[in-house]
Amino acid sequence: MARSFAAIIKELQADLVLTGVQAHNDLDGSAGPLLAECLQSPYVGYVSSAAINDGKSVIRKEYPGGLLAEMEVTLPAVLGIQAAEQPPRYVAVSKVRQAMKASSIEEMDASDFDPSGAPAVGRMFQPEATAHAEMIEGSPEEVSAKLVDLFKELGVL
Repeated sequence: MARSFAAIIKELQADLVLTGVQAHNDLDGSAGPLLAECLQSPYVGYVSSAAINDGKSVIRKEYPGGLLAEMEVTLPAVLGIQAAEQPPRYVAVSKVRQAMKASSIEEMDASDFDPSGAPAVGRMFQPEATAHAEMIEGSPEEVSAKLVDLFKELGVL
């Protein structure tokens, strides 16, 4: 998908591409970084704001724990947008219908799309069984005492 989008974006000669940072099926979306790689452009994810000026974008990036960083990225670039400074505004349905009547969707040929981008599997095998788990039974106090003894024996404690 990233390669297909990259071909179209190259045709459009876009300076700035905005993507999300999460996929619908997990917490990490790879579309932004993969697209940036295909475009050979810088990628910054978890961006909370961006300002464009003189071929550069000054962005604010969120880090865990509420930390923010401000950095400058040369365009063209791909940014993964984490959050907006203001909540999104929703367009009235009547305006959407009006726009649908006035505009058309341009279809582009995707016949050169190469779906073979997945990694090749060299070999697969079942893991070797070397040891079995030991089940510890008893009351919570007995189990915790046995665990402490095991950790001491292994040098963890």
